[in-house]
Amino acid sequence: MAYTLGTDSVIRVGAAGQTTPSGTFVDIGLILSGSLNISHNSVDTTNNDDAGYTSFLPGNTTITLSCECRYDPTNAGIQDIRDVAADFGNGSFKGEVAFEVLPFGDVDGFEGYSFDAYVTSFEVNVAENDTALNLSFEATATGPAMSTTPTFTSDVVP
Repeated sequence: MAYTLGTDSVIRVGAAGQTTPSGTFVDIGLILSGSLNISHNSVDTTNNDDAGYTSFLPGNTTITLSCECRYDPTNAGIQDIRDVAADFGNGSFKGEVAFEVLPFGDVDGFEGYSFDAYVTSFEVNVAENDTALNLSFEATATGPAMSTTPTFTSDVVP
């Protein structure tokens, strides 16, 4: 299963590097694009008793989040991602943080996911002339994702 994330999507990171998927989250703002991929590997269990057919059992699940957004150093969510990513080089890897991803935005009735993940890459592009700075990062989940149901936050009645 894969979700393409866009400007309506909401990505939140655990406040101050928090690693509890049901804890307090801070929005990562100014999202340009991204993806949430959930893939299920299979284990081949084919044997002579399968009458010439291939058989499989469910294997491991991999959850990968990638995101590109405008770099705003005043955004608390971006600061938290940067702080976690900065731990890469300090000799004791602490790149784990909680994420909440709402692919369809913070809209009542549309499900999202929360999970712990390691930030596996972090890049801020170099601005040329009047080009805005962009941030891109990737994270890979360390365990299962929990289902999240956002609360309706709009003042507009559908």
